Amino acid sequence: MSKTLARLARDAIAVQDACNMSGVARSFAEAVADLRKIMPTIGTSDFNMHPIICMWASKIHDMARMGISDDGRYGKAYEWCLEHQEVPSE
Repeated sequence: MSKTLARLARDAIAVQDACNMSGVARSFAEAVADLRKIMPTIGTSDFNMHPIICMWASKIHDMARMGISDDGRYGKAYEWCLEHQEVPSE
């Protein structure tokens, strides 16, 4: 089932607390497929740099202990996801 852009943004924030690489990798693949369904006409370069993609990629980069990601781009991606996320109902 495809997710909404708001749900994908929320998931991109939530994954920042993950610790299981295999689970993150599988979920990232699902998020990429869902985002592509939502944005079928966006170009490859813009798609690859979408804030949701950047958040997931940064988490994988961090889990592999590859050093510090681009803090400026991460911060902008995080802020975008915060502004666009689905807020869970209580």
